[in-house]
Amino acid sequence: MVNAFYLLQELGHYFRHFIFSEPLLKILILTPAFWIEFPWYVLMCLTAVFYRLRLRRARPPEVHPPLGIIVTAFREPPGDILKNLRTLIHQDYPGRIEIVLVFDTRREASIFKGLELPPGRSLRVVTKQYRGGRASSLNLGLKLLSKDIEIVLAVDADTSLDYDALRLLVRPFADPRVVAVSGNIKVRNARESLWTRFQHIEYVISITLARLMLSLLFGTVNNISGAYGAFRRRFLELVYGWDSGTAEDLDLTSRLKIVAATYPGARLAFVPESNARTSVPATLSGLLRQRQRWDGDLVWIFFKKYRRFLVPAFPNWREFFLFLDMNLLLQFVMPVAMLVYNVYLWLNYGLVGLLVVNVFIFVIYVCWTILMYAVYLLTLSQEVSYDLPFLFYTVVYPAYNWLLRVHALKAYLDDWCGDLHKYSSYVPRWVSRKLPF
Repeated sequence: MVNAFYLLQELGHYFRHFIFSEPLLKILILTPAFWIEFPWYVLMCLTAVFYRLRLRRARPPEVHPPLGIIVTAFREPPGDILKNLRTLIHQDYPGRIEIVLVFDTRREASIFKGLELPPGRSLRVVTKQYRGGRASSLNLGLKLLSKDIEIVLAVDADTSLDYDALRLLVRPFADPRVVAVSGNIKVRNARESLWTRFQHIEYVISITLARLMLSLLFGTVNNISGAYGAFRRRFLELVYGWDSGTAEDLDLTSRLKIVAATYPGARLAFVPESNARTSVPATLSGLLRQRQRWDGDLVWIFFKKYRRFLVPAFPNWREFFLFLDMNLLLQFVMPVAMLVYNVYLWLNYGLVGLLVVNVFIFVIYVCWTILMYAVYLLTLSQEVSYDLPFLFYTVVYPAYNWLLRVHALKAYLDDWCGDLHKYSSYVPRWVSRKLPF
């Protein structure tokens, strides 16, 4: 008890000294987050409110072009694939829907061919004799679609869609300048564990709020998710479809941005009301394995395959600025700055000083997380009663976020030094050995 009381006294002393006597230290502490991260939080909150108010005044026009949907499957359970197909077949969409289900392996597929199809729906099931990776399945599906299909969707086999998802997703294509549209990804198993609850909050902030802000303010998005996204077929064919390797969704998004930069006014859009639901890792080990691949792919895409994004004004100044801030600084510099600064505090102010400063920063992050999630509940949530209990977990969410940032440093170093993206189980070895990067 004495030691605990003494520690609390020391913490109070350091905190008072920190707040009132060291303004320079406060600036040093807040500099990485204050100039790199917090401005995006402000913009995310403001654009969500603006979008809500604008949506009440006017809705975009509805269009119903024929849709081609490529569903890629590998070893997903038959029940998950059937659920996916049923949500696609029975969409509340008046236009024609053509579905191509591509298995990236030899597999018994007769169960999927016997589905009863309503009018205006067609399903073709293809089983590949040799595994070539998800990119090859998508390219095969693109070739098999009818020639009159102008809008192409890529959907994972274990992803299910809300029944009005497609009708909402294609609305931005009424504007001929729209190249691609990202749908909203929601966590299906959000209540399964503590880690899935954190990922639910993460998806709300990094997908729903962040992509809405990028779409409204800059006419782009950071990524068209491979699990659920729509593309204008003409542009897909201009970039020769999907490229082999991991992170095929981020790779395609990067190439679409390069091509779109040559078309005045071309843009990428995001529709927060068009929901697809996917399962996320329920354990810490599964989560870290997933992020090892995701974070390592960032190094491969941005620093090995598309170094041209490091050149100012290529593909344009807007994309260069977003890459510099949201990718280079936020994804790579922030984790390093956080680690270096904590070492600096420990060496100069001791363990108690390090603890006090981190508690102060943690409280700031908690306040921001609560504010952003509350804005989401008030403006964008379509299931407030379901989403509301997760607000309780926002008070510890920053600790989860810091854990992932520290782990991201490991993933960056692993891929930078060892090219681990070439050994991903998501790409066959015979394919990855032929990759030029």
